[in-house]
Amino acid sequence: MILQLDFPRFLFTYFVGTLTIISSIFFIYKILKRKKMSLSLFIIMSSFTNMISMILNMVYIHIFNIEFRILLYKIMIFSFFFGIYFVLFFSYQIYSEMNLDKRNAVLSIGIYSLLLFLILSDESSIIMNSHTNWNANWNPFSLISLFFLILLMFYMPFLNYSIKTLKKFRMQQLKKRWKFYVTGISGTIWVVFGGILAFSTNISLFIGFFGL
Repeated sequence: MILQLDFPRFLFTYFVGTLTIISSIFFIYKILKRKKMSLSLFIIMSSFTNMISMILNMVYIHIFNIEFRILLYKIMIFSFFFGIYFVLFFSYQIYSEMNLDKRNAVLSIGIYSLLLFLILSDESSIIMNSHTNWNANWNPFSLISLFFLILLMFYMPFLNYSIKTLKKFRMQQLKKRWKFYVTGISGTIWVVFGGILAFSTNISLFIGFFGL
């Protein structure tokens, strides 16, 4: 069995994935060199799980056992969306300038992780076989559920804290850096969901577009 790995698919999987892994390693290294890492630990967790998801993305496409391939894909999706949730904690602490309440943090990430797990654990959520060109064909209900979970529990709170934090900054340099940060996180979410849609439809043009 041979996967049709055309150029857009290759670009999305290996070029974007490799850049993400390298930048994550570099980012983690730079943070670990700092003496004060209380806030940065959230970014380390997010970068590490993002790196793991990119590695799994490169690995699972070479697996043609259906059950194992789907399992690796689901772990990849879970790793990415679980890890990016730590960005919300980072943004909250920058905004509030207070230590995060551990009980609320554990409760929040527990509920989020459980809902994410329930969506992905549904056997009918994803079809992946030779008929789908070994791409993940999402059940529309599961994909919509995932979209609203990320939108309501991560992206909207993240955007809320980010906008409020931006208004607090007085230095233009800080505002500029914060805008890049928010744009980068937003862009990452857009690319991932766009990639899921692109591979589900198996349209190379979409794959290339979201890969870029």
